[in-house]
Amino acid sequence: MATSDYVKCKKAMERKRLPIRELEKVWLTSAEVKAWLNCSDEFLTKLRDEAKIAYAQIGGKFYHESASILLMFEKYKVPAMN
Repeated sequence: MATSDYVKCKKAMERKRLPIRELEKVWLTSAEVKAWLNCSDEFLTKLRDEAKIAYAQIGGKFYHESASILLMFEKYKVPAMN
């Protein structure tokens, strides 16, 4: 992960109040992503099918790139009105 990507991810994680240690893991299993996002199998499949998050499939198991999930949040974020 490039330094600028790391900084962006770190800031996004801090905003979500998630432990920074999550950044250490680049690839997450489907179970880890579903627990993190509190989402269903169907929603996670939809994110993959619509290419909203990066993933790799090895055999029958999916691995999701944590940075792409954070970038998805940034892309769809609605800024607060101050």
